[in-house]
Amino acid sequence: MRLLYVITIAYFAPPVLAFGPAFVSRSNRAGLAIFSGPPSTEHDVMAVSAPLKFIGPYPCLALRFPNLGTSAQRSRNETGVSLDFVVDTAANTNTIQGPVVAELQLKSTGQFALPGVSATGSIPGGETFLLGDTQLDGMGPDLFMIDLTASVLPVSNPAAAGVLSLAFLQCFPGGVEFDWENRQFRFLSETNASEKEGLQMIPIERQPITQLPLIQITINNVELTALLDTGSPITIIHPDAAKRANIDVQNVEANKSRNPFKSLFSQNDSQVLTIMGGDGKPTKLYPTKSAVEISMFGESVVYVGQVPGLAALQVKSPDVILGTDVLKRRPKMILRVQQNEMWI
Repeated sequence: MRLLYVITIAYFAPPVLAFGPAFVSRSNRAGLAIFSGPPSTEHDVMAVSAPLKFIGPYPCLALRFPNLGTSAQRSRNETGVSLDFVVDTAANTNTIQGPVVAELQLKSTGQFALPGVSATGSIPGGETFLLGDTQLDGMGPDLFMIDLTASVLPVSNPAAAGVLSLAFLQCFPGGVEFDWENRQFRFLSETNASEKEGLQMIPIERQPITQLPLIQITINNVELTALLDTGSPITIIHPDAAKRANIDVQNVEANKSRNPFKSLFSQNDSQVLTIMGGDGKPTKLYPTKSAVEISMFGESVVYVGQVPGLAALQVKSPDVILGTDVLKRRPKMILRVQQNEMWI
């Protein structure tokens, strides 16, 4: 399987946190985050569960839109479309790919997401469109959300229709559980003591410009600020932070073999990764020479490099992008955005 090392971080200033989508259970459309007779009462907590699927290394949620149709469906007077979305804690605006908007003939809301920055640098703003009522794909006809919107922005969505952002996760008062081990999402109306049993609470601080989630971690016993990023399959440490934590990177050039066939048989996954900046200039990310000790998550080989987009965050810029390669080392994570809490 070929991994697409695309970091889907979308930062926007000022923050565009669209709280339009309402969470509904059964057919109740009365308001935001309403559960009216839950499909699941596991642990006495009203919750809705859905498969956590992966497209490559990216965690995705499949949504069905009963009132939308492709051009072929419209010619037969039919509706009902299923789309995969990357669930990205380091994006603050839902996004949708332009070709999807055109094919489904989505209606504009008349609003625009403001220009901002992504992992690769500055990006322009984009028009916002109405996706409308949604269901959880394959989970029956009950409505899941109403009036879901997303903006067309030039951010990378590897093989997915778009990105569900922090604005989406904010809609659930009890939080959203990422069960990595069982590959399942749980959308919670509340979180009681039994849900948190055996888990550790980590307070979340918001980045002042974007409101994106930051947590404090230690790497090699040095405290660093990390951006919680389920849209990144790798963990990246800024070079200055790596120096403070006494982290060495692999001397890849010195380790290169003259055997042109070595890469075909090598079992070593460590490699230099390259991301392109908005100015077209490449930025290299170098793997650490050995595994580093990350508090609460154990040892892991991570990458060191300067992500172009982070330079634009002049206030409280994170030292680390904490990706799913590290986050999945814990069996599950409950993200309670409204309470600024992360439980692992």
